Amino acid sequence: MKKELGDFIYNIAEFNSCAFCKQFGLTKDCPVKNRYTEEDENPSALKIEVGQEMCKNYVLMNVDY
Repeated sequence: MKKELGDFIYNIAEFNSCAFCKQFGLTKDCPVKNRYTEEDENPSALKIEVGQEMCKNYVLMNVDY
């Protein structure tokens, strides 16, 4: 159930568009802030998926907190 609730929360636009982190001052520790560089003009699907999962875990950890 916790995973389903987390997925539901993260699917809300305010939580997966950086708005949540900007609103609550969490962007300083963002795990994906510097993940994509200019060299990653076309990052692989795997890199995007891993970045999304890192973002999701970070957001949900801070929602719990």
